[in-house]
Amino acid sequence: MADQNRISKMDALLFAINLEVAILQLRLVESCAKYNELYNKASDTRKSHKRNKLSKERLLVKDVLRRTLLKLLSEGEAAALKESVFLLQKSAIYDVQLRRSNEELKYKIEELSTELIKMRLESTENVDNCERNISLLKDKIKDTLLNTNMQLNYVDKWLFARAESLDLEHRIELPPPPRVDFEKRVHEQVIKLYELQIKEREASLEYWRSRYNKDIADIKENVKLQCEKLKEAVDRRTELQKLYDLHEGEMRAWLTFKQERSARLAREERSRVAATRIQAWWRGVMVRRILGNLDFTAVRFECDKQLCG
Repeated sequence: MADQNRISKMDALLFAINLEVAILQLRLVESCAKYNELYNKASDTRKSHKRNKLSKERLLVKDVLRRTLLKLLSEGEAAALKESVFLLQKSAIYDVQLRRSNEELKYKIEELSTELIKMRLESTENVDNCERNISLLKDKIKDTLLNTNMQLNYVDKWLFARAESLDLEHRIELPPPPRVDFEKRVHEQVIKLYELQIKEREASLEYWRSRYNKDIADIKENVKLQCEKLKEAVDRRTELQKLYDLHEGEMRAWLTFKQERSARLAREERSRVAATRIQAWWRGVMVRRILGNLDFTAVRFECDKQLCG
């Protein structure tokens, strides 16, 4: 198996040259990144996290290439590179699974939130209806109590006046005994006083009766006005509800526009990152063109020096 995994010397030499070129490219990229960090300090924590992540990934790739180069020089195999590729594929599959589970959880959370919002709206409608019914019942009870108290007051006064008038009308007077003339005059004056009192009682009875009828008519008119105001309020509420239903689609359209705008900004950000990566690669190519061909003997001497160290 070891002989089968081993590769030829020419292929190993070409592969080693490619690995050394890749290591040099990574060094150039690291130097460019350090230069950017020195002269373009990131004010945003997100950018700093991205830079740290890129530096860690570059260190990982450099470590894998170095281990592969050492294995290739010592044993003539590229098992370290295969293992690292296998681990990266495994981590990528795990990331995809995590993203899928995250999307499923987000979808479930959105469904639950919509159900909770519907339940809350239904509960608020029920509470509003109950409060409206309670207020109507309270108003009816207050009106009935006021009407009954007023009617009882009028009835008591009317009964009192009627009883006094009937008492005065049906009072039995004893026949006066024979007396002197002045006693007769006194009795006549008393009778006149009683008659005046009876007339006053009857007048007060008629006054309270007319006032009762007038107050009942005023109360009925007031009740009619209140009913008309209530009808106007109900009509106004229905108009407002229709207006809300009419503009509900516009509000939803605004929310969808916000979501689409955030998605468009994310796409633009991804395209910008890809463009920066391409620019960095092209800068590395231009640097290699300026520096000229690679001196493999010097690189080999440096590699041997590192191995000996």
